[in-house]
Amino acid sequence: MRYFKVLSLFLLFGGVGCSHSTDLSVQKGVSKVLAESRRANLMNVSYGIHLKIPSAISAPILGKEFIHFDYTGGKEPLQVDFAVNSKFVKRVLCNGKELDCKIVSEHLLIPSKYLKKNRNEVFVEFVVADKSLNRNSEYLYSLFVPDKARTVFPCFDQPDIKANFNLILDVPNDWTAVSCASIKLVKKTKRSNVFYFQKSDLVSTYQFAFVAGKFSKIEKQVDGRKYCIYHREKDPEKVRRNADPIFKEVSHAVRWMEAYTGISFPFSKYDLIILPSFQFSGMEHVGAVYYLDSKMWLNENATQQEKLGRTELIGHETAHLWFGDMVTMKWFDDVWMKEVFAGFFADKIVESLYPAVNHQLQFLVSHAPKAYSEDRTLGNNPIRQNLENLNEAGSLYGNIVYHKSPIVIRSLERLMGKEKFQTSLQEYLRKYEHSNASWLDLVQILGKHSAFSIEDWSKTWIESARMPVYKFDYELVDQVVSQFYVKQICEANKGLCFFQQLKIEAQGANRVEDSILLKDLNGEMLGFKGLKNVFAFIPNSDGMAYGAFLYDESSLEWLLNNFYKIEDPLVRGSALINIYENMVKGKIDGDKIGDLLCQVIVKENNEQILGLALDYLTSTLLFYSKETSTVEKVEDALWLGFTSSSDKKIKIQYLRAFSKLMKSSKSSKKLFDLWSVETAKEASWISENDLNNFALELAIRFPKDWETIIGKARKRIKGSDVLLRFNFIANAVNSSEVDRDKFFASLLNFSNRKNEPWVIDALKYLNHPLREKESEKYLMKGLEILPEIQRTGDIFFPKSWLTSLLYGHKSKEAYAIVQKYKNGEGKKIAPTLMLKLLQASDNLRRANTISK
Repeated sequence: MRYFKVLSLFLLFGGVGCSHSTDLSVQKGVSKVLAESRRANLMNVSYGIHLKIPSAISAPILGKEFIHFDYTGGKEPLQVDFAVNSKFVKRVLCNGKELDCKIVSEHLLIPSKYLKKNRNEVFVEFVVADKSLNRNSEYLYSLFVPDKARTVFPCFDQPDIKANFNLILDVPNDWTAVSCASIKLVKKTKRSNVFYFQKSDLVSTYQFAFVAGKFSKIEKQVDGRKYCIYHREKDPEKVRRNADPIFKEVSHAVRWMEAYTGISFPFSKYDLIILPSFQFSGMEHVGAVYYLDSKMWLNENATQQEKLGRTELIGHETAHLWFGDMVTMKWFDDVWMKEVFAGFFADKIVESLYPAVNHQLQFLVSHAPKAYSEDRTLGNNPIRQNLENLNEAGSLYGNIVYHKSPIVIRSLERLMGKEKFQTSLQEYLRKYEHSNASWLDLVQILGKHSAFSIEDWSKTWIESARMPVYKFDYELVDQVVSQFYVKQICEANKGLCFFQQLKIEAQGANRVEDSILLKDLNGEMLGFKGLKNVFAFIPNSDGMAYGAFLYDESSLEWLLNNFYKIEDPLVRGSALINIYENMVKGKIDGDKIGDLLCQVIVKENNEQILGLALDYLTSTLLFYSKETSTVEKVEDALWLGFTSSSDKKIKIQYLRAFSKLMKSSKSSKKLFDLWSVETAKEASWISENDLNNFALELAIRFPKDWETIIGKARKRIKGSDVLLRFNFIANAVNSSEVDRDKFFASLLNFSNRKNEPWVIDALKYLNHPLREKESEKYLMKGLEILPEIQRTGDIFFPKSWLTSLLYGHKSKEAYAIVQKYKNGEGKKIAPTLMLKLLQASDNLRRANTISK
């Protein structure tokens, strides 16, 4: 933090403050120190915002705002967050007196002498910087998480200053509008509709949202509560087929959360805004929850995983209304808290709606592979991370937050007991209702109801990086166990013991001979001594534990050759995850795993395990397989699975994997013939989205015909939003290397990256495995703009950018480029951004450094 005491220093650093200011402590972003100071001195904050939104994207949005608050601060100027250029500020008044204010390091500075010790009013007239307004030709939507509200309007952009919003939106006359509060009044003129909204519930700035544009609206009363869906889907049959299930699932999620928490729905309304090409799957804005269209409007032949995924997503965003929206973290170092409980309860909500599904297996395959994908890397991080400034809050998000933390919290529930755990959470919600709380606040409450130290548990699972590693030592003579030991090792924090329960099965020739549940993992001997007919030990057989389970050679050999002697799907799924993780660590040859996965995708009748195996196939072939024969086996196995299955939900899964992994001209021709037939039909059993993706894959494999393929796909597209996306991404499959180079160069310009999901998909095609050599030139340039990607993008964009940039690369040349960047320019980037690079490049690193 720098202290500026004279005006000349402001000029030296390029900023101009209010002419009346004296001492200032100011820096870009919102520092933790600033946030704590403002929280102590500001109360009863409210915002009155009036935005005039023209239809033309090029025309500026004009804004007026009243900020009201009680203030008890001292002599320092009050910093109002506003991350725009000074020219965007047209007028500033404080308690009726006009101030000559400019932007200083992303803040408007209000001199203390103009502030009162009670109620204050600041008025700002401004031009809106629309970086976070996602403007399209027919609609726009705000997205302010974690600290982007300050890029659109002046505010106190921190989670622990909750406020009421009074919003007026002046929009084109063929547009509608929706926000956190209900519409109070609409005034119509020849040119515009002016929407006056009710006063909003009490919300943090990142939870505030508004949407305007050409949207259709569906509303329905379910169990006495009205729900509304705003959408842009042009296929009426798709809307008809999905609307009622969506309403049903939202209502069920609300009722389930009310029953579990003992607290009624905490806000005034629940609208769903279903957006095309939304950056996230969902976002829990109070009263106006955003959802990604492709997750909600499911195809007629949607897979079981897609249906479960939609229910989980709805459950996730609905749970947020209690955990995150009603009780909000004090600071974004606890952002994981809102995400963990949203994910944790979403799984319970799914379970209540799909009783026939194996939910232990569903939880395992949904969370463990993604959690391990980051936690095993050199870029792993604790669940709870330190944060000094909100401008780096976006880098805290990732698979450790979204997928490791639900596993960890489920383990805590198991250790405490479900009833005591629920009682603790109910007490937490009642105590901090419509307020803010930290993890330490919850730890105190959990500790009151627990028989063990929650603080000690938190030190290992929440505040420490990496995961426990389990090694097994035993003597087996003629399939008789003489002794068996398990030892827990923490690679990064020696001496720390990860407290959890671990179930281990002793597998016989054709059945489970015995199992044991270990509750105190500290290197003790287990009770398998004298057990006969043992061929392998399967750790974490119930999928409830978390860690790296290192197989011994004999168990591993038996599993690879006798995988389908494991009858229980849960044990089979857990074993498959552990086998894959052992491969990643270099204990198994990648081609052996390829052979096993080929066996799985032909024999497996459990859709959850089949989906897991198909996912593993992609990364295995991309990074860990060396034999070309493995690719041929995979192609044959996938096509056999596709042709032999009569279930269209299963067939499409095989086909999706086949389209990504096919290399031979024979296989490419098979897909091309199928795609040509289905594209020619008026109504295909293959969804429009899948047909479009197949076209993009085929365009790469048939470069001479790429324009014909893309043109044929384009003619079939009905919706304008879908067509815009397809046309953008099609640039990445152009057969001309020169044209692809130009397209990549365009992505280095921020103005061409505003639609981030399109960019991520296009970048992946530019770096397709079949064009690995031609795309190596993109790597260094794509890495060099990482700081800009982080500064201008939304929270998931830096990691997604890196993942797509490195997608098709496993060569030593690509690895050398990444190493050169890390050892050069990479030393200057933020540590949190370096973690994202280490995570995204982990498979590339292992492909070049770990021998099998």
